[in-house]
Amino acid sequence: MAMLVVWKRSVVMRRFPTMSHSKGFSFSYSSGEKSESEIKGVFEEWAAEHRKSYKTSEEKEKRFAIFRDKFRSIQKHNFTCGRCCKRELTKFSDRTWDELDRKYIK
Repeated sequence: MAMLVVWKRSVVMRRFPTMSHSKGFSFSYSSGEKSESEIKGVFEEWAAEHRKSYKTSEEKEKRFAIFRDKFRSIQKHNFTCGRCCKRELTKFSDRTWDELDRKYIK
């Protein structure tokens, strides 16, 4: 049985990387840095899967910037120390830690 641990509420760490967390959404973990356009494509797929919509293009760009930073952090973790656990994107991957704390914790 896999053990899931929520890390900072928007990234999931997984002890058994062979099991899938999301509904078919995945991206490759590699040492190579993904380009901005590749990450944008992952963001668009992720947004469609999680039925995300944004009121303005400015809000969408802001959410993409947050997503991009988390995506790169996940890739780095999974390449450098992901042997015992993997991090993955969640439905909260376009939110800051402060936003999550205000909305879900406090």
